Amino acid sequence: MLTNAGPLPDNAPIAFINGSGIISQIPPLEKIACTSAMTSLSAGTPNKDSNLDLPINGSLFYFKNDALDRAVTIILCVHGYRQNGNVFKSKLGGFRKSLKKYAEFVFFDAPHTICLQDNTEVSEADTPEQYGWWFSEEDRTFMSKKPSDTCIGFEESLARVEDLCEKEGPFDGLLGFSQGAAFVGLLCQLQEMKCKFFSLTQHTRLKFNFNFAIIIAGFVSRCSPHAKYYLQKVTIPSMHVCGETDGVIPKEMSQELAAHFQDPLIVTHPGGHFVPTSEPTRNSYISFLQERMA
Repeated sequence: MLTNAGPLPDNAPIAFINGSGIISQIPPLEKIACTSAMTSLSAGTPNKDSNLDLPINGSLFYFKNDALDRAVTIILCVHGYRQNGNVFKSKLGGFRKSLKKYAEFVFFDAPHTICLQDNTEVSEADTPEQYGWWFSEEDRTFMSKKPSDTCIGFEESLARVEDLCEKEGPFDGLLGFSQGAAFVGLLCQLQEMKCKFFSLTQHTRLKFNFNFAIIIAGFVSRCSPHAKYYLQKVTIPSMHVCGETDGVIPKEMSQELAAHFQDPLIVTHPGGHFVPTSEPTRNSYISFLQERMA
């Protein structure tokens, strides 16, 4: 809620305010140009869209806790191999509900269609449209545990993420599961390299930045073309979730990826290959997001 603290002098500047606070001011001589745009706005009507700047003329306002000043964390969600964005969104229904006070989630599809006869990795048998982020075999299949000199489609997946961020971003953080988590790990490495090196190819120059990563059942890519991306520690905050009984991505593989991050938060749950939402893990998600919003 906006609270009026009383009138200001006639020569007071106009402040443009959004959910993050005052972001700009217009000098008094320029007020006439924007007065007509403010005739339909009043201090008694809070801005319903926290992304829309609300001009306030002639008064000083304080923010209280409501939708106008609540910081919303936007997370881009990266699905696993043989999934798609809608399936991942459905599977995270309880997860999203439990975190709705802290974040909003955006889902999308990987660019590469997977043959339904490909049974090399965990399968979503009821999913007619199955996608992947890259292939590790010439026959366009993927093996998370098998070393390979082949990497097909990785650049196209990078382009898909960049295009989405340009059109629908920015996003505060990334969340990935399984192959999507490995892809998030690579995006983190690329962002770190962008900060430290300037001789990267066009494909590895990311057009966006993000502030944290949640990596669930992630792993280090066994594709040799990716080896050059694991040469430094990633410094952005990261949370790594692994299952004690995960037979697809054993926890040791997830811990190996976490070792490439500086001060990673590692959370282990007693289950298998899924996104855990039990109370202990849910509390870890909440604490991690609260720290990012502080």
